Amino acid sequence: MAPGVVHYTGELLFRDLWLRPALTPRDRSLVNGLTKAQASEVLTQLAFYAGWPNVFSAIPIVKSVFEKRS
Repeated sequence: MAPGVVHYTGELLFRDLWLRPALTPRDRSLVNGLTKAQASEVLTQLAFYAGWPNVFSAIPIVKSVFEKRS
């Protein structure tokens, strides 16, 4: 349906960008191993970059993840 999207996702996002050596996997994907306090801080920072509505939509999801970890 959208071969361009598939191509750019595989080549640019996952090969070129995701595998860049400047960041560790944890830093690149902040979901790996964050504490609850760190996740809270990330959400606070993201509110200014991604927008308050997006962060308010993400809060219940993050809360659910931490509840499942307990």
